Amino acid sequence: MAIADPRPARRIVDPVLMRELADAGQSGRLPCLVCAERYTEPHHVRLKSQGGDDVEDNIVFLCKRCHGAYHGSPYVPESGFPARVDAGWVRFRLARYLESDKGQHVRAYLVGKMGRGAADVYLKREFGIQS
Repeated sequence: MAIADPRPARRIVDPVLMRELADAGQSGRLPCLVCAERYTEPHHVRLKSQGGDDVEDNIVFLCKRCHGAYHGSPYVPESGFPARVDAGWVRFRLARYLESDKGQHVRAYLVGKMGRGAADVYLKREFGIQS
């Protein structure tokens, strides 16, 4: 009997979406929302495993270190970077972004996708944001 791999399958953002983001000036080389590192990768605010979509309003850009910290991955330090990135700090910085004017489109996406009550519960649980 084969044992299933408990790790989730690697999810890839829709390549059409990535082209659209690149055309809009968001090429994946935007500064990380947490630490301002230049080389970034997409992060789904509402995770795909929780029903999030590959849409621009559900994606923010994080560097590899901060993205890994958000998901609980250990970080191997590189020269010039701190040895540890705290998941709580990443969530805090994302929460400040979501509360800002720049993050309102993400909150609107969550309300449209989940309904206001469920979106408020999600934002409080994931990011500590009070409605």
